Parts: sequence; C-alpha cells; structure tokens
Amino acid sequence: MSLQLFDTPGPKARRQLACWNTGFGIAFAAFAGFIIWSLNEAGQFNPAYWTPFLDPGIIKALVRGLVATLRAAIYAIMLGLVIGAILAVGRLSGRIWIRVPATIIIEFFRSLPPLLLVLFLFLAFTFAFGRFGSFLMGFLPGTLVAILGIDQMDRLGPLVFALALYQGAILAEIFRGGLLALPRGQAEAGYSIGLTKGAVLRFILAPQAIRIMLPTTVSELIILLKLTALGYIISYQELLRTGRLITASYNNIIPTATVMLVIYVLLNMAIARFARWMQERQEHHYGATSLSQMNVAHAA
Repeated sequence: MSLQLFDTPGPKARRQLACWNTGFGIAFAAFAGFIIWSLNEAGQFNPAYWTPFLDPGIIKALVRGLVATLRAAIYAIMLGLVIGAILAVGRLSGRIWIRVPATIIIEFFRSLPPLLLVLFLFLAFTFAFGRFGSFLMGFLPGTLVAILGIDQMDRLGPLVFALALYQGAILAEIFRGGLLALPRGQAEAGYSIGLTKGAVLRFILAPQAIRIMLPTTVSELIILLKLTALGYIISYQELLRTGRLITASYNNIIPTATVMLVIYVLLNMAIARFARWMQERQEHHYGATSLSQMNVAHAA
C-alpha cells in the first residue's frame, strides 16, 4: 500500500512556498516584536520583577506547586491506565451487555470537556472526597499524609478522578486500536492450542500491542500532565495556581509566565525523552522493521 499523501512540489511550487514562509516569518517576527516592545514599555522586563524568584520562600512555593502537579498527574495516570484497560477490554468483549455499556462510557467521557468534568466532580463530591481524606488521615502518619496529599483530598480527588475518566476513555480507544492492529492469526494461534480469550489477550496480544500503543500513550500522558493546570479552577495548589499567587503579589506577569513555561517545557521534555528511550529499547529488542510494519497496519 502506498503511504504517499501528496505529490512532490516542483520548482514553481517550492518558490511559492518559500515566499509564503518568508512572508509569514516576517509577519510573526513583527508581531512578536510589537508584543515585546509593549511589555517593555509597561515595565514588565524590569529586573526588579525577577528578584522574587531568588527568595527562598518563593522557591519553596514553586517546589510545592511542582510536587502537587506531579502528584495529581501520577495519580491520574495510574488510575487512567486502569480505567482505559478495563474499558478497552469491555468494548472488545463478545458479550453485548458488556460491550454496549463500555462503548457508551467511552464515547460519553471522550466528548465531555475536562474542565466541566472537574467542576462537576468538585461541586458534587468535594465533601465526600474530604470525608474520605479525613478517614485516611486517622490511620496514616502525618509525614505520609503530606507526601500523598491526603490533606488536600477535597480538591485533589475531583481533579484526579476527572482527568482519569477523561484520559481513560481516550486511552481505551488507543488500547483497542493497538489490539485490533495485530494480525488475526495471532489470536487464532492461541485459540488453537486451547487458550481462553482472556489468556490470549493477556499472554499473546497485550505484550505485542504495547509496542504499537507506546508512542501514542506517552503523548496522551503528556497532555494529562498539562491538564493538571485545571486544578487552578478549584483552588488546588498546583504549579499554575502558585504562579498566579506570585503574580498577584508582585505584578510580575512576564517573569512568572516565563518561569512557569520553562518548568512545564522541562517536564514535557523529560517525558518525551523517556518515551524515546522506551521506543529505542523496543526497537533494540524486537527490531525497527517489525515495529514499523505494526504501525502501518495500525494506521491502515
């Protein structure tokens, strides 16, 4: 099958594309220059606005915000992976009374805006999450409570469950696509030696499908990390809300936004680098050719 999606541009088309790219580049540079000039006129590049980030108290606040962001992301990732796997298996089930509800749940949470879901869970269940957190605090030591964020369960809980439900529905479709991309003979070979459908899925299909699903899954997890910023809406003390409080105190919008941007970029780069390492490891063990063939089959 041919994977070529467009014809190679000729000399005239290349000249036109170069002109358009140059024009857009000049326009973008002019716009960026105007924004920078306006901010400089407003005094946002004053060195005094950067000095708060040398304050140990501000640094500690940023670290606490970063830890809160990572905590919410880790919880949501773990729960989302579990939800996604369960929904994917349910949608692939041969029993209609399992497949239809799983399909409805996936389509519902995929089409629901995550912001609306966060607000709904916060307004409807914040008291229940808070009671559950108080219950756990009665059994766990204070240090562990602070590390796990149980003392913030009234806000952490709605954020985590909202992101896990939203991302779990998307991951379910990724998992299902990875399983369906495998040749049918893989499952038939398992059935021929007497394995049940669950055993075929667990021992034959899932290990191979992971190689197909890995890049897209990691991309979705990066998106989930950025979605933790929605905790700002419900006053969860994550990184973005910490930056907003710094801005409100020092009126240093540009320095604070720059620091937030650098932190988020470094986090995403770390996850992307981990994904590349995992991909290289898979290619080393299984061969790049087989992986590319599976990805082509998945795209088809």
